[in-house]
Amino acid sequence: MDLRGPVFNGRIPATGELPDVETLIGAQPYDMDRTIEDHVIVPDLIAQLDHPVLTELTLLSEILSIEVRALPGGTVPAVKNKAGFLRRLTEAHHQMEDADTPL
Repeated sequence: MDLRGPVFNGRIPATGELPDVETLIGAQPYDMDRTIEDHVIVPDLIAQLDHPVLTELTLLSEILSIEVRALPGGTVPAVKNKAGFLRRLTEAHHQMEDADTPL
C-alpha cells in the first residue's frame, strides 16, 4: 500500500500525534498535509447527531472488532475469528469489577 497525502483510496488512513501516525504507517513514504491540523475530524455527516454519542460509547466500551481500532488510550487489536472473539470476551468479563455491570 502506498500512502501519500491525507487520503488513501478515499479514506483518511490515520490521524493523531505525528510519532503515533509514523508508527502506524511504518516505512511507507508519505507527504505531510497540515491543512486540517488544527481542526477536529468528524465522521461523515449522514447521522451527525448520532456520532458524538456513538464515539463516547465506543470510548467507554469493550471493543471486539474485525478491524484494528486506534483510540486515544491505545490501539485495540482486531478479532480475526470466533476463538479470538470468545477469548477477548472472556478476558473482558474477568477484568470487570462488578459482575452485574453489562458487558
